[in-house]
Amino acid sequence: MTTDKAQHRIKGLRMEKLIHKDFHDGQLTALLPTRVSPTDFAAYWSDLYHDPREELYLENIGKPLTPNRVRALYLWKNGGKLSKIKGQSVEQNYIQRIKEAETLPLDTPAANFLDAFSDGGAIWRLFWLHCWQPNRYPIYDQHVHRAMTFIEQEKAEELNDCNDKEKISMYLNQFLPFSRKFKSIQPRTVDRALWAYGKFLKTYRINSMPATSKNGV
Repeated sequence: MTTDKAQHRIKGLRMEKLIHKDFHDGQLTALLPTRVSPTDFAAYWSDLYHDPREELYLENIGKPLTPNRVRALYLWKNGGKLSKIKGQSVEQNYIQRIKEAETLPLDTPAANFLDAFSDGGAIWRLFWLHCWQPNRYPIYDQHVHRAMTFIEQEKAEELNDCNDKEKISMYLNQFLPFSRKFKSIQPRTVDRALWAYGKFLKTYRINSMPATSKNGV
């Protein structure tokens, strides 16, 4: 049985520093549409990821859940101190229910887990799912969603346009199958790459794949 290698490649953008003949030694950034392997995509874009709080995540993820670890992980997820309302939500919906999460069989389907933890907002519930099994359930947020839709459809879509029910459905039915393209790659590398790519698309307001000119740029 033969396999079409193109099926194992994804279309994305890479940035190249080019010396433009009209700008002497000045550098310009060009966006080059190209098909690359998931491994090359993850390697390229994960290198462009930067988070000054990364150690806070790494020190607490993938270890037995404790109140302090869960607080630290949601502090990282929030990008800083939680508001009073957010803090209360974390305490009530996740920290007070750590033992409940620990008693669930590890093969519990994601949909069942999310049904059991039905309060707290879609993205934070999905992050709780990630905290429970980080290597099985990747992080999902606005930047990751933007990256996925751009890769799959060559057009970026915004997660904020969706309600909570739609966000959960997209995670289960679109993002989890999409994430399997990267199954041979270390999960955190993929998390970082998709986040950086999606953030890049937002920062530069890139909504659709640029056309390729005759010279490939």
